[in-house]
Amino acid sequence: MSDAAPSGGATGLKSRHAARSSSPAPPKPSTYEFAPSKGKSVRGQAHAAALHQQQFEPLMPVPLLRHKGWLVVAAIACALFAFAVHITRSGNLLLTLRPHHFEHCRIVKGPVGAEDIALDPRGVAFVSSDARQWVPQMGRDGFFTTSAKIPSLMAAVSLDEQGALYAYDARPAGESTTAGTMTRLEIEGLPPSVTDMHPHGIHIPRSSGSPAERTWLYVLNHQRDGDRVLVLEVEHKTVSVRVPGASGSKSESAPLWPPRLVFRGLISGGEAFTAINDLVSLYPLEQENGSTLHSMYISNFLGSRLGDLGWNVVETFLHRPWGSVALCQARLPAEGAAASGILESNCTVAIGHLVSPNGLALSLDQRNLYVAQTLTHELNVFELPNPAASAPTSPAAPGADERSWVHGSLRLLPLRRLGSQHLATAVDNLDQDPLTGDLFIGAHPKLLDTLAHQEEPTKHRAPTQVLRLRRRTEEERSASSASSGGAKGRGMRRGMSGAAASSPFAVREVHLSSGEAFSGSSVGVWSRRSKELLIGGVSDDGIYVCPYEGEESDRKQERAQAQEGEQDGQQ
Repeated sequence: MSDAAPSGGATGLKSRHAARSSSPAPPKPSTYEFAPSKGKSVRGQAHAAALHQQQFEPLMPVPLLRHKGWLVVAAIACALFAFAVHITRSGNLLLTLRPHHFEHCRIVKGPVGAEDIALDPRGVAFVSSDARQWVPQMGRDGFFTTSAKIPSLMAAVSLDEQGALYAYDARPAGESTTAGTMTRLEIEGLPPSVTDMHPHGIHIPRSSGSPAERTWLYVLNHQRDGDRVLVLEVEHKTVSVRVPGASGSKSESAPLWPPRLVFRGLISGGEAFTAINDLVSLYPLEQENGSTLHSMYISNFLGSRLGDLGWNVVETFLHRPWGSVALCQARLPAEGAAASGILESNCTVAIGHLVSPNGLALSLDQRNLYVAQTLTHELNVFELPNPAASAPTSPAAPGADERSWVHGSLRLLPLRRLGSQHLATAVDNLDQDPLTGDLFIGAHPKLLDTLAHQEEPTKHRAPTQVLRLRRRTEEERSASSASSGGAKGRGMRRGMSGAAASSPFAVREVHLSSGEAFSGSSVGVWSRRSKELLIGGVSDDGIYVCPYEGEESDRKQERAQAQEGEQDGQQ
């Protein structure tokens, strides 16, 4: 037994060893399994296993990961679709135009890119002209171009290619021998600090019409060292001529052409100027010491600096409310400006959080400020400050006491918004009829066409449109609301005539053309004296002059549209 026992034990050990060696090897740890290390206690191995599981275990099963990917794709697709709808609506891509333009219109050559037009009390129209070659472009300069490149772009523009101011004689042929003449003007007395001439918005403040009053012209000018406001004075010189008559010849004074522009000062806005576009001013206030106080509102189309293309594109296409309206007041000494031309001034933001503020105008009583917002197709009405409940009622042309009160009250900020009206078109510059207060607006019914026209003026054409807006009284709005049951509207896309019940303005589309003859209307100014509508464009050469008799032309247009509607109904 003693011999058998060892033999049987060895045999059992061998069989167990063979069975252990023939069994398959344990699988290697997968990515999400934990392989315990040797030399650790059971508690330590369990703790390490728990940490390993937290580190490597997936947060969710693979099918949910795939489902989340589809959700991301769907969200991106929805965002792109919403952006496409946004661009389609703001650019009026689906709008069908029905042109109804005037006959016998003509182009008066001279100013290239006639951005703005201002009419003085004598019937002379001043035109702001600039081809805008210095403005950075995406295709030429790249998406990441900044405003720091503007000085070099301006330096590359030759003197002949710089912008300029023009004068157009908009008086009837019976009043002026130079009627219909367009002349380029030179500014007398410009200081060396004005290195560039790239005018944008211009304005002539409304005066009482007295011959003794001076005529002022304010010009927004882009310069390589920053934007400025040029303060100019218009001088109309006359000459004595002998005119034959029945009882012999008599002496009469005849105006000399062209008028003179004399430099008086520069206004620097500093941080308040980001991308200046248009301005509107009060008539200067003459003070006891002989100095004059100049007050004006200036629109900043963009809140980002002009030329910072990345931010400019984001702000423009996403309609970011980064634009503003600045208030500037400057004092011109009696002895004139200093050698540099810079006037003592104070500029601050009067209205903020606006989307693309553009054209500006003041109501006749100087109690309301009109602000056009191009990208949102809106015209806003703001109430100017009223520091005293017993303030005098403004006449059609305020006197010295009234002007002093208005100038002094402008610093009472902020301005209160009274309302707005959607006009279904990209509104640009505003001009006002000094007799009725009606607003004439140059507009872009297809904004993307206008942007393409600015890039390549001869290759791409853009529609030309001018609106006429009449401020409705509270009685008219109440009666309209009662008759329509209080219905609200956003404006009319095809006819652009009439007004919704609650709208502050009655709208009339006085001109609409396809743009083949003249493209990209930025301003419309009506001359009552010559019965002409003067239209400026963003890129074309010259201004577009059309015969327009005011209300009589509107009635003719209404009858023509009514007949057209009857013919469409019969068909």
